[in-house]
Amino acid sequence: MTSETDPDARRSALRRAFGAFPTGVTIVATLDAQGAPTGFTANSFTSVSLDPPLLLVCLAHSAATYAAFETAEHFAVSVLGATQREASRIFATRGADKFATVRWRAEATGAPVIEGAAAWFDCAMERRIKAGDHTILLGRIAAFGEASIEPLGYWRGAYVGFGPEGGATAPRGGGVRVSAIVERRRSALLRIGPDGAAALPSADAFGPAGAPGSLLGQLGAAGVWAELPFVFESCDAGHMHHVVYRGAAPDAPDPAPGWRFAPFDDLPLARMAPHEAATLRRYVDERAAHAYGRYVGDQGGWAG
Repeated sequence: MTSETDPDARRSALRRAFGAFPTGVTIVATLDAQGAPTGFTANSFTSVSLDPPLLLVCLAHSAATYAAFETAEHFAVSVLGATQREASRIFATRGADKFATVRWRAEATGAPVIEGAAAWFDCAMERRIKAGDHTILLGRIAAFGEASIEPLGYWRGAYVGFGPEGGATAPRGGGVRVSAIVERRRSALLRIGPDGAAALPSADAFGPAGAPGSLLGQLGAAGVWAELPFVFESCDAGHMHHVVYRGAAPDAPDPAPGWRFAPFDDLPLARMAPHEAATLRRYVDERAAHAYGRYVGDQGGWAG
């Protein structure tokens, strides 16, 4: 159990702990008061009962779709297939024209069911239960279906696949490298090698903080504590899958020897691996625009 006493640090640690549980990915959709389709991406979904047939999904009170689901009488849950990462990303993006990018259909209740899903459940709203900063939507299943396709998986802030043997695998079956863009007053934390080569802090595992070979352990060795609540990028480079988090450490001291905060206008991009340089350049551009994307794909093609 974490011993963090700072509320923000504890919240971040709890988010990471929740992320250790691998899940599928769903799109939850309904029709708003004007009859227009609306929905959101969720992995907080579970079965509840076979008799009567019930399921639940959790919706944050801060969600842009919250008002529609507060009055909706029906909703549908579509369990996404492995090829539907882009739909997952778009439905998780505030302000996106979500239903312009997917095909959908109405089933028993009229709620939108996403075409190509691994499974779907069309529900009447049974009950809404407010719980903390979320509301639990309890649905009574009116109709459902499934297809024999591989589902989309999610684990520790990144998409994974569920292989034919039932094991969760990285998208290309290779290793996973976890990195971080840690910002301090318009500069990024970099590890500087003896030859002057620069790299983002990275490791084969996210935590725990006490493990020297983990990302949190490396940040600890650098003398920098940072909350990393957001995934900026999930991509393939060669046979390695990279997950890049972003976060801030505005009050961090100067780091330990071998590390430095490099100003955005003087980043040593030419001394970095090409995929890290491209990632950092993209972050600086989006930071200036105060608009972050979330990138899924590979070095040659981005879905973001």
